[in-house]
Amino acid sequence: MKIFAIPIIKNQTTYYCHHKPKVSTLLTKITNYAAKKWDELSNADKKSLKGRIYLGGQKLLDKMDYQEYFLKGVPMREERGDDKSSVPLLYPSNVITSEQIVDNLQRLLERRSPYHRKYMIYSALFIPLSATFTIVPIIPNIPLFYNLFRLYSHYKGKYGNSFQSLKNFKNIFNDT
Repeated sequence: MKIFAIPIIKNQTTYYCHHKPKVSTLLTKITNYAAKKWDELSNADKKSLKGRIYLGGQKLLDKMDYQEYFLKGVPMREERGDDKSSVPLLYPSNVITSEQIVDNLQRLLERRSPYHRKYMIYSALFIPLSATFTIVPIIPNIPLFYNLFRLYSHYKGKYGNSFQSLKNFKNIFNDT
């Protein structure tokens, strides 16, 4: 696993986690299956129901915050399959320092953790309500799938990353 820190503007940095899972968990298999099915929808005719569902879903995904994508991308400890205590951090050292990155990550986790907790609870509460739409067999249960996806996203954002519970980021990252 490697984390890339990319400065966008003066005080704004985006992060990307490059990760190849060594251990395949049930959650990973389900996620990969859902991603494969979503990719199959992209081949549907844009005027068909499947094509319109895909385009609407892509518009919703475009509204997601880029920081949420980073937090979802950091693997869980059991997905990493190793006990390494350090994660390589790649960044342009002439633009940003490791201390700034550590401070940014700490602020990001402190700010996003309550957000993910709150909306994870909301998504979990709306799942039984949206599951009632399965009574109508003509159309797919889009609200249920959306709530399940958001529940998974907020779960990964809150609990999914490997360094969430650690106090001192300086012990985690190797400056490279």
